[in-house]
Amino acid sequence: MNIFGNQNTQLNQINSYSIQGGSSSLYTWSVINGEIIGSNNTSNALIKTLGVNCVITCITDSETLIFSQNVCIPNTQGEITAIGVELYNQETFYEVVYLNGTDSSYLWSVENGIIIEGQGSNKIKIYWNNFENTKIKVDVQNCNSLKLEKEITVCVPVDAEIIGVIEVNNIDIYQYSVDLTGTFPFNYNWIIKGGEIIGNNFQSTISVKWKSSEENKVILSCVNCGNQSILKELEIEMNNPKSRTLVLKHCNNCIEKCNTISGIASPLAYIKLYNQNNLLLFEQQADKRGVYFFENVCNVDSLYVTQTETNKLESNPSNILSLCTECETTPKIYVKKCKI
Repeated sequence: MNIFGNQNTQLNQINSYSIQGGSSSLYTWSVINGEIIGSNNTSNALIKTLGVNCVITCITDSETLIFSQNVCIPNTQGEITAIGVELYNQETFYEVVYLNGTDSSYLWSVENGIIIEGQGSNKIKIYWNNFENTKIKVDVQNCNSLKLEKEITVCVPVDAEIIGVIEVNNIDIYQYSVDLTGTFPFNYNWIIKGGEIIGNNFQSTISVKWKSSEENKVILSCVNCGNQSILKELEIEMNNPKSRTLVLKHCNNCIEKCNTISGIASPLAYIKLYNQNNLLLFEQQADKRGVYFFENVCNVDSLYVTQTETNKLESNPSNILSLCTECETTPKIYVKKCKI
């Protein structure tokens, strides 16, 4: 004789069991981790399952029959172990934890990554071959289906180069920016040695005014979403304009009545015209070709034209490189008589 009935069951489920394969004048039912709902000492019994290790026993005239249930506890909670941020081109293990049910099977899926090992178990290894954000998903199955997922940000390790002028002076303001490869950083931290930042520090572009010092340097520290940090430096060379005023033209006794003074200088240079007493008469900025001209320069006994790279120098040029003593006639610079 044998006990027949539902072997796979769940907690608090009621199932019917019977004795088959023979007869007996005595049927005594008992259960471990369960409850007998009704039997009336017959060959049939209703059993309510109350625990995982539920064992049903029936004593007959000739033998004792034992029946063990496979009790499934549904999973109602669980979690995928992941910090949420991974690095591109790396392999990472993930695991399902905190399940509150009995043994389960696992069906994993992932986008923008490759499952290398572990499909079907509670622990897998994923190779991240794409830096698009994605989700890890798993369907945990026993007597029910519990679906879990975890959002993942895949970061490309960050690298950067500082872009900006290397040869600087202590007058102009210079901009420095960063050329990034990799996932966009969470933050920037600029450090300036031998100068000061004008405006906001924590952004991708900064403005700097340099000072003369033994060490002039731009330092950038930034961190991306993978908590990967870099430190970049840019050496700066000071080239202060101690003698940056260049005399383009000097004339003695060559202006009669009114003239047009014109010539070619450096593109966008600042051009200034002085008289013999170093008094600034006219100033303008050369065009992109370097061309400049002053019209209606009248009754000046002596004059000279200077070029500087910046308009912030003193109006009175104290550092003139050289002066010629007569009117120069060169292909690039000339004095032209104007009609009155």
